This record gives sequence, C-alpha cells and structure tokens, in this order.
Amino acid sequence: MLHLVVVAYVACFAAGVTLIVVSGLASRHLALPALRSFSLMWSGATLILVVEAAKTYESAVGSDFGAGLHVMAAILSLLGNFALCRWLLSAVLQVVRAEPSRRRDLLLFLLAAAVAVLGAVREMSFYLWPRLGEILLAWQVLFAALIVVHLLAGVILLAGFARIQHARLELIIRSFLVYLGVFVVLAPAQIVVQHVPGAPPLLRDYPVDELLYYLGFVVMSLFFLARYFSQPTEGEAISLSGEFVQRFGISNRERDIIEMMGRGFSNNAIAEKLFISTTTVKNHVYHIYRKTGVGNKIQLINLINSLK
Repeated sequence: MLHLVVVAYVACFAAGVTLIVVSGLASRHLALPALRSFSLMWSGATLILVVEAAKTYESAVGSDFGAGLHVMAAILSLLGNFALCRWLLSAVLQVVRAEPSRRRDLLLFLLAAAVAVLGAVREMSFYLWPRLGEILLAWQVLFAALIVVHLLAGVILLAGFARIQHARLELIIRSFLVYLGVFVVLAPAQIVVQHVPGAPPLLRDYPVDELLYYLGFVVMSLFFLARYFSQPTEGEAISLSGEFVQRFGISNRERDIIEMMGRGFSNNAIAEKLFISTTTVKNHVYHIYRKTGVGNKIQLINLINSLK
C-alpha cells in the first residue's frame, strides 16, 4: 500500500513541476498575465505535497524524525498555503477580468496570510503541543479553510463566467468548476470514512482525495496549456524600451499587443492568445496609434526602432 502512495506522490510531483515550468514559459509565450499567478499557485501546492509526503513517510515507518522535520514542515506549509491561496484567487480574478483594487489585494493578502499561519501552527502543534494538535486535527480547521478558499474561487468564476471572452477558456473553467464540485463532496466524505471501523487502509491513512484532486487538475491544465503553447508563432519578437513606454503612456496590455503585432500576429490571433475579443484588440490598436501618432503597423515599428 505504501508503494502505491509513493508512486502517486512521485506522479504528482512530476506533473506539478512540469506544470510550473510550462505555465512559466507560456506566460511569456501567450502574454497571459494570469498564467504567472497560475504558476505560483501550483508552486505553493507542490510545497504542500512535500509536507504531506514527509508526514506520510514518517507515519509509514513508525518513527518520529524529531523537531527538524516538524520545523521544515511548518516552513513549507507557511509558504505553500500562502502561495496557493494568494495566487489561486489572483488568477481567478484575472480570468474573469475583474478590475484591480488595492483594497481587494490587501484582503487577499490577509486571507492567504491567515491560512498560511494556521497551517504552520498546525504542523508545529503536533510536536510542541500534542493535545492542541489533536484538537486541530479533530476540527480539521486548515482543511476547512482551504475548502472555503476553493469555494470562494468557484463562486468568483461562476459570477464572472459571462465576462470570459474565449470559448476554450470557458471550457477549461467549466471543467474546473465540475472538478471542484466533485472534490468538495469527496474530501469531507473521506474524513467520515477515516473514522468508520473497518475502513480500507488506503482511504483511512492517506490523503487520497488530495492526491487525486492535484493530479487530475494538473493533467487537465497541462492539456489546456499544451494546445496554446504548441501554436506556431510568426516573426521575431520586438522589445519596447522604457523610454517608449513612458513617453507615450503605453499600458501593460497595450505593450503585449504591440509586441505581438511586431511578431506578425493578426488581430484574430492576438485575441486568441490573450483570451479577449477581436473588437477589444482593435480598440487597443486604435488607442496605440492615437497615443503614438502613427497611422499603421509599419510606422509603429519604425517609431519603436528609432527610439532604441
């Protein structure tokens, strides 16, 4: 049984690291800012899996590795839970095209920090305060907090689903919502099963629901990213100087579009890459031309080159 769980952890680690690398590369290739948050989110989730793997191994060999393991678990849990909560919600808000807000960012930071501290305290409590650890384990406080964060992400996606302007992105979000719904049902179910006499050891002793959720969603995400990351590109990339950006007041989105225009992408291709409508791309191009005083793409590229 232990060998099966070890194989599951190895598969999760491999898939998670692959997803982190691919989404990091794709964030530049596709000029989609949400992918940067996506990469950081799964980096946090991978750290949490490291903690769970270490605890599973310790339990399997029937030994206590002392304060070192608990301190390391607390640190990884602190970093992992913060990254997971902070950038999961950040990526979701970018997907639904929510307007940026400092107040909202502060609330997200505080929520992620609270969950992170809770996770670190829970990991250390098993070593420093055994009785407190039993209480936290019984209440499943951290588990409930993570479920709440995922439910919040799901509610945001449902509320902003109509603002998603790309059919394939709608498909992956719809799939995520279905997958999330199944997980929210199965995760509490495993807690119940763990306390049922005669339950199978696999369901009683190991976080099967967590492994299946992580591995399934990573595979689904990799499939989605691969379809975009493998799309051919045209032309050579151009880089905008800081002087050009400041002089003409170019926004981050306009900068992405200019760079893709320089590589030869059509308006439809830019819309496909940025998950926005063709009309939105045309509006951005109009504002770029108006700010820079040029009349077409060739004049724009010449202007950029002249300021290098």
